[in-house]
Amino acid sequence: MALLFAAGFGLLGSAAFLTYRHFRGDAGAVSQTARQSAATPPAASVSATPGAAVLQRAVEVTGIRMVEDRNKKTEVLFVVVNHSAAPLTDLSGAVTLRPSTAQPGKELVGIFGFRNLSLGPFESRELRAPLNTTLRPYELPDWQFLRVELSLSLPSLER
Repeated sequence: MALLFAAGFGLLGSAAFLTYRHFRGDAGAVSQTARQSAATPPAASVSATPGAAVLQRAVEVTGIRMVEDRNKKTEVLFVVVNHSAAPLTDLSGAVTLRPSTAQPGKELVGIFGFRNLSLGPFESRELRAPLNTTLRPYELPDWQFLRVELSLSLPSLER
């Protein structure tokens, strides 16, 4: 009877361990990838950042606030978020602000950009940039009435 219970608990423990490995992911694939990356030295001039088309889904610009600086110029406070598990380097982008009620490609509130930004996995960073706009500060819509259009460029990949 003791052997039967020991075998039963052994089977239950094995099943639990295999279920844990299955839902956690395959550790063999991770260790094989780690061995391959250790065998090939990284090139010094290659960025760790994938192409701009892939990043469009992983990078978000949010938290838009428009303020005036001391020289009465309009600036934008915003947050750039990396939603991926990969570090991003040499990230540059142009952000177009449109009214949320505007048809695509029509009305324009303003344009601003950022350059050479590096973000770690799942990291975000608050930035400030001048807003290129023809509107007066009191004519600018509130943040909830804006649509953000982000276009990314990666200077390190365009060589």
